Amino acid sequence: MSCLNTAVEFWRSADYLHILRHPVRIVFEPTGNYHRPLAHFLMAEGFHLSLAPSLAVARTREAMHNSWDKNDPNAQVLLHLLKTDVIQHYHDPLANHVHDL
Repeated sequence: MSCLNTAVEFWRSADYLHILRHPVRIVFEPTGNYHRPLAHFLMAEGFHLSLAPSLAVARTREAMHNSWDKNDPNAQVLLHLLKTDVIQHYHDPLANHVHDL
């Protein structure tokens, strides 16, 4: 799922995820600081967030697809990392009061 970095898109995405009949677990690969507004919003909406470290995604993609090519679908790689629990719990710096450190 992808969305623009706007409040309208954040709300649209959250509304869609809330109407699903199953628990939602969101795993994403961090993108510098660009993921932080969406992650903060989704945490405030009560979703469970996890990070898939970029290096783990890259090495797993290489091992699974025998390719370094980033055009391979990342969804399979992220799902594999989630299944094997090679992910990190997302700690929002703003919510955990470590933003100013």
